[in-house]
Amino acid sequence: MATSKMRWSKADDAEFAKLRKNYNAKITRLKSTLSPEMQKLLPDPLKKSNIYSRADFNRVKRMGSMFTPRGSETKVKFHGQEVPLFFKKQTQYIQKVENARRAYKRRQLTPERGTTSLKREAAFMPMKLKGERSLVDLMKNKERLDRMLTDKDRIDKAEKYKENYIKALKEQLGELAGPIVDIVEGLPAEEVVKALEEDYEFTIGFIYEYIEALTKGGALFSRWFRKASEINGYEMDQEMLDYMMGTYEGSVSDTLTEKELLDQTIKSHPERLAQEGKPLPNRVAYEKRKKKGVK
Repeated sequence: MATSKMRWSKADDAEFAKLRKNYNAKITRLKSTLSPEMQKLLPDPLKKSNIYSRADFNRVKRMGSMFTPRGSETKVKFHGQEVPLFFKKQTQYIQKVENARRAYKRRQLTPERGTTSLKREAAFMPMKLKGERSLVDLMKNKERLDRMLTDKDRIDKAEKYKENYIKALKEQLGELAGPIVDIVEGLPAEEVVKALEEDYEFTIGFIYEYIEALTKGGALFSRWFRKASEINGYEMDQEMLDYMMGTYEGSVSDTLTEKELLDQTIKSHPERLAQEGKPLPNRVAYEKRKKKGVK
């Protein structure tokens, strides 16, 4: 879970307390005047625990300015439906914020970094709601946008993404992943996700052979070491990189022999390696399993 990095001053506390009081009081009041259908479009009550950053706080204040004023519950047309004015304004505002974020992400995609795939571009296309929609559609769209709005939600997702990436490193590289994982674990989750989005070379795919693991491990260690130095503001020359690569290669030779990595590979892909005529240290055991029909 994301840990708040918002530093609350006394003025911030007072401002939020006033906003929360007015915001939540209006929610309670409208629940007694709006129809059951319209009540489903009401925003959730404000909670301080949902504010992760200063940017979150500013967005919450902006959302409050669209909801708390008198008359914000006036019905207006929105995609063929009558909805409260605050609902229309808040939906349009969140969509504008999200589309600005996506536009920034699209600008980071470059052929040089191998990040201009159709899948990646599609993920950052502008969100557009066109034509007439049902109230249910409008409500689901608003809920989805609400989840995208806060830094807290994005950081939670980034933490999970980072966790899965580290898991993939360990699964595909085995003991070779150790020095790389040490670097990645020390970086903010947002920076890890940003690196993976902006540079395809940081990704880790399925690895079949030990030589692939050695090559990929060295390349990833070099890239993450450079990225960590950049993020932390360190200047790194080629001599330093060569030294760190020597340290990585030394740690690898100390922790994992070629045969051990090959054995590890065979456990997952015995059939493929046998077909290619690869050396199988456990060929006898493999042949016995094959005769029994056990992979």
